[in-house]
Amino acid sequence: MDELLTAHMRWQHPAALWLLVVLPLLLLWPRQRGGVAYGAYALAATCLERSRGPLWHRLVLVLGLGALILALARPQYGHYEVITDERHGRDVMLVIDVSLSMIADDMSDADGQMITRLEAVGIAARDLIRRRHHDRIGVVLFAGDAVTITIPSHDHDLVEAVVERSVDQQLRLWQRVMHRWQPYNILGDGTNIGLGLGIALRRLIDLTGPSRAGRSIVIITDGRDTPQIEQWIDPLPIAAGAAGAGVQVHAVGVGDRNGSMSDPEALFAFGYSRRIPISGGMLPDPQRLDAIARAGGGISAHADDPAALQAILQRIEDLDPVAAPLLTRPAFADRHRLPLVIAVMLISLAVALEPRWRGVC
Repeated sequence: MDELLTAHMRWQHPAALWLLVVLPLLLLWPRQRGGVAYGAYALAATCLERSRGPLWHRLVLVLGLGALILALARPQYGHYEVITDERHGRDVMLVIDVSLSMIADDMSDADGQMITRLEAVGIAARDLIRRRHHDRIGVVLFAGDAVTITIPSHDHDLVEAVVERSVDQQLRLWQRVMHRWQPYNILGDGTNIGLGLGIALRRLIDLTGPSRAGRSIVIITDGRDTPQIEQWIDPLPIAAGAAGAGVQVHAVGVGDRNGSMSDPEALFAFGYSRRIPISGGMLPDPQRLDAIARAGGGISAHADDPAALQAILQRIEDLDPVAAPLLTRPAFADRHRLPLVIAVMLISLAVALEPRWRGVC
């Protein structure tokens, strides 16, 4: 949305104002004595009061010339319109894990109810999107495969809606197929952090070029990578390459590292919660995320609940923003007509009344 800066006066041709320096010289210039000498001139000059007519004539003429110079300098009044609100914006890619391990309901919401890791990530991601008014935000989802669901955009309503829809879609899919003992992910089996990171990096570079400042990638996952899948990519070289391109990589882990979860089959198939220990393949791996963040020049942290997750994202958000150019356009109107009219009137008056103001010097 456009906004206005404070209205003020400016000059289109300010160099013309230097001509004003000449005007005091015109007032101080010695006046030529007119008239014809006669015998009693000395007596008359002594006895008669000096006429002020020539002074008034010169003053009116100087004021008229001054107004003309002001008109030539083209005074303008108005403001600059800000045509972008990217004053402290960054380009941020959220890389969100939707693998099967995110089904673990080992996180609690604000009411103390247990929710899945994916639900907690969706809540925190939408909260971050709402707060980052000046950022361009994009989102990549990954599991065994990865996909860009939106490139970095200022349309935060769209980004938020897409994140919410994607999270709900995966949760409904789990609920629909779990009773058949066949868990299914929209992006395949396993966790391929490197692929999600690589796609996010490619989107940033394609959009902004290789050297623009103020770019970051935020990976939100439980950190349990799956090197056994066919197209697995090691995230460490990708993170190091991102840092070399000026893109910070932050890694945020989610999930209870020593807790339990509801049995997904009992929960989704029969609607009741039976707590079971979290299996080793679904336990968070904060050490892996630390290594990725170090390679990417960012920070890593782990969250056991949505409040902690939001606090971590706030910490990332508070990193020094990069000031983008403030794009403006002038919206000024000329105000030279008034001084031009005054100049014409005063100069005309000086010319018309010059014989009457000539007086005695």
